[in-house]
Amino acid sequence: MDSIADVFVTLVVILAMVLSKFTSFNVDAWGGFAVGLFVLYMGGQSLRETASPLIGQKPETEFVERVRDIVLERPCVRGVHDIVVHDYGHGVRYVTLDVEVPGDLSVTDIHDEIDFAEHQLRKQLGCKAAIHMDPVMEDTERLHGVRETLADLMSSRFPEFELQDIRIVEQEPKDKLVFEVDVPMEQIDQEEALRKELKALAENALPEYSIRVILDHTYV
Repeated sequence: MDSIADVFVTLVVILAMVLSKFTSFNVDAWGGFAVGLFVLYMGGQSLRETASPLIGQKPETEFVERVRDIVLERPCVRGVHDIVVHDYGHGVRYVTLDVEVPGDLSVTDIHDEIDFAEHQLRKQLGCKAAIHMDPVMEDTERLHGVRETLADLMSSRFPEFELQDIRIVEQEPKDKLVFEVDVPMEQIDQEEALRKELKALAENALPEYSIRVILDHTYV
């Protein structure tokens, strides 16, 4: 864009110099006026290109899916969620996301896998990434039953929500059940009411647990 502006301004100056030799018309003034209009137009174009990423805009679905696919290629990654793309314009992107990994793996092994995933995102998509690890329990019969119960609740009452992390913490007098739900951004203003309703539904269906509900929001 800068090159186009330079070429245009140079052409106007040369044209004004040549025409002023053959006419008494104030070519310089009109040439300056044309340059001014062109500068305003180019400034508007630059503003449109940079303002949206800085203010915030929804990333392309294809880009988000590529991020998900690249990270899921790692053997230890069981799931990916909470992908947030920070776009600063001119191809500068920073991605944050959460990955679900087995809770019985060593921190060193998981760290190596996550490092490799971040390297692949930088190599293939040209973006920097920060990946948060969510350790998850192995899918035991007990956890499987809890997941099915919660999934049925969600599908009947909140089909647009996505059930994510589920974990059971052993404690007295009742084990704690913690689960995370992804809520569309359109309902962000109802967060507290939604949390209370989800907790009440879970307590009614799974009275043997102490319930904690974590709400997150879809940014893509």
